[in-house]
Amino acid sequence: MFLRKSAYFFKATSFLCKLITLVFILQSCAFVNALRGRPSNPSSSHVLYHMTDATGQFILERESGGNPKKNNQIVKRRVYVEGKSDKELEKSIAVAEIGFLEGADGKKTPVLRPKISEYTVWFDSKKYFTQMRLDTATRSIMVKMVSPEAKWNGKVKVPFPKGTGVYCFFSQMLECIAKTGFFAISSDKNAGQLNFHIIWDGYPYFQEQYSNVPSEVFSRAQAVYDGRTEDGERKYTVLFGEESIFFNIDEYENLSKMFWISQGLTISRNQSGTVKKIKTKTKKPSRMSKKETFGNAEQFEGPEGDDEAAAEEESIE
Repeated sequence: MFLRKSAYFFKATSFLCKLITLVFILQSCAFVNALRGRPSNPSSSHVLYHMTDATGQFILERESGGNPKKNNQIVKRRVYVEGKSDKELEKSIAVAEIGFLEGADGKKTPVLRPKISEYTVWFDSKKYFTQMRLDTATRSIMVKMVSPEAKWNGKVKVPFPKGTGVYCFFSQMLECIAKTGFFAISSDKNAGQLNFHIIWDGYPYFQEQYSNVPSEVFSRAQAVYDGRTEDGERKYTVLFGEESIFFNIDEYENLSKMFWISQGLTISRNQSGTVKKIKTKTKKPSRMSKKETFGNAEQFEGPEGDDEAAAEEESIE
């Protein structure tokens, strides 16, 4: 009997030691990733970037994650001059619901469905604000503008254009593309392209900051796989109009670098890996876009969101 109890005790002790060792290894991996500036949780990230454009150098703080209780994906951004994090030059939040598109073959593709976004920028110390909200009844985006200028005040409703059913807020573009599985599929096949529509959640003020950006809410775009860097990061190009944006993503499909050459815009991850605050510069505003025709109804199938909830009330968990 004593030998049997000893055997049981030895097995229990051995299992406990293995469990403690496993926990220690997992914690150590997370610690090493943190030191390297890598997110230990691939489903969420809170990263600082250095941002440079024709007007100067800034800090961009970008937080991405989801709220399982609301079945959504959220991206928060803010831009400021380094050392002056309390004085934001620009901030935004984009919220999308997680859903599926069903193809002709019955195959379901996960997508992010745009729900609401808010974008604020300061031009000459004056605040310019725009909000975009999905109107499921009319299958449109309702754009609300508040600014010191009469031409950028009021509301306008813009129908969704025809497309593949993949519509991405510009500030949430990487998460939106990633949700479809395109990053994983294209890197496995070493080739691929994805057609989608950009929703310019900074409209109309974003168009005033950068040249040759279409003065419209929706722009047809294409993401193309470009191979890997020497460090193993995946490279992609997003094409729209006559513009090209190049970006690299890390192993967790988080942004590592971005280059918008025609605009002189460069974004690169802060190597310190510490979370700080970031903001960008200011510029002037633009005109309203012409009406566009609506496309896929699948984009609006699925659970309805609380359209009365402001984007600022959304949280990442």
